Amino acid sequence: MKKFGSKLKIKESKKSIQNKEKDAFIETINAIELCTERAIALEELGFDIERIEEPYMVAIEKLLGIHYPAWKVEIIYWYIYDRTDEEGNNNPITIAESPEDEGKEVMIENALELWELLNEMEQKIKSKNEEE
Repeated sequence: MKKFGSKLKIKESKKSIQNKEKDAFIETINAIELCTERAIALEELGFDIERIEEPYMVAIEKLLGIHYPAWKVEIIYWYIYDRTDEEGNNNPITIAESPEDEGKEVMIENALELWELLNEMEQKIKSKNEEE
């Protein structure tokens, strides 16, 4: 029998790749958020874990900076560190399309909404750049 399928090439669809990236993003953001919450809980109990936690957070922040543009990383940091106040209430983020724009406040409840916001903003930037 000849080598059946030896010339067969399977290519993953763009949609499948995007879904994998979205899933990995959501899992990563949720994991970072959980680690941050646990670190805060341990600190409230009197444990000093900064020496342990800090190198991990620096590594994660560097990896985010390698993979995403600075504006996305800034919004991701906001989501992780500033989205909720000390009482657990969500704070909005103000999104402005230009320095002159006052912007609009956006509430983000979870990592999926963060993903959607970042992609929406990226599409607007691409469209604007194509117009110029």
